[in-house]
Amino acid sequence: MKKLLLLAALSIAVFKSAWADIVVIVNSSNDVVMAKSDVRRIYMGKSGQFPNGKPTKAMNYESNNALRHQFDKGLLNRDPAQIQALWAKLVFTGQGIPPTIAANPQDMINFVKSEPNAIGYINESDVSPEVRVVIKF
Repeated sequence: MKKLLLLAALSIAVFKSAWADIVVIVNSSNDVVMAKSDVRRIYMGKSGQFPNGKPTKAMNYESNNALRHQFDKGLLNRDPAQIQALWAKLVFTGQGIPPTIAANPQDMINFVKSEPNAIGYINESDVSPEVRVVIKF
């Protein structure tokens, strides 16, 4: 029984380390206060604005990116294919422009730090002083 409990604890620790905490980031000069629902609305094409009314410039990763998969599942409660289909519909009907695509976390950070109205997400371990964390999950 002890071995089983030890194995379960070890499995949880390995799983937790594989899925690091994600943080939603904005430009360091942006003082917006956000809830997870605000981020969902932006990344699901329901809003192009921060809660304070300023327009957003969202950035995402390719649909096959592991961090994107974790973000889509963890915050949006969808898989990347569902989000991609949603954006295809919004673009086709003229109701939205999908987020810009980042190749890697450094691209995401560079975009967010250079655009006052940018929003993106990275692993918590990648946070730098040039960006501000608004949500952690």
